[in-house]
Amino acid sequence: MQNRNYFKTVIFSVFLLLTAFTVSAQKKADTTYKLITVQVPETNVKISIPSVFEYNDVQKCYIFKGAASSLTVKEIKGSSFSKVSSKVDDKYFEKLGFIYKSQQTIKTVKGLDGIIYVSTALLKSKETNQELEFEKLMLLAGDDSKTVWITVNYPVFAKQALYDLMSKALLSVDF
Repeated sequence: MQNRNYFKTVIFSVFLLLTAFTVSAQKKADTTYKLITVQVPETNVKISIPSVFEYNDVQKCYIFKGAASSLTVKEIKGSSFSKVSSKVDDKYFEKLGFIYKSQQTIKTVKGLDGIIYVSTALLKSKETNQELEFEKLMLLAGDDSKTVWITVNYPVFAKQALYDLMSKALLSVDF
């Protein structure tokens, strides 16, 4: 009986922590997560990202540790946007272990054609061995001679706090 109460207490505590994080992250996203423009290392790409993301030289991406989120930018020189985007479909996401959800045709702030894809996956934590659902936003944008590929990953429980902010960041890309 004590084990049962212990597990109920642990589950309830985790629920409270996740709820507090989501509410706190939403408040911070609305008030303190200012977008700052950065030049992505080793590329010609500039993008406005939330100031809480820090570049990690080892992983070659921007990381927001407080929300277990990442933003990766790849510049594809010599490949047209239409050629690269024609190869992306639901089977592409399946190969990555993600489930394709939707896509939206967009224009970036600088007028580049693009597509934002949304997918999800259950990923297992190395530390706790527990699964957590993540959402992936993937932007492909460009013209006839170059394409940028930006991927944003975040836990689904943080979507309310991060989705709009990260969508704005994706649309800000310039190269």
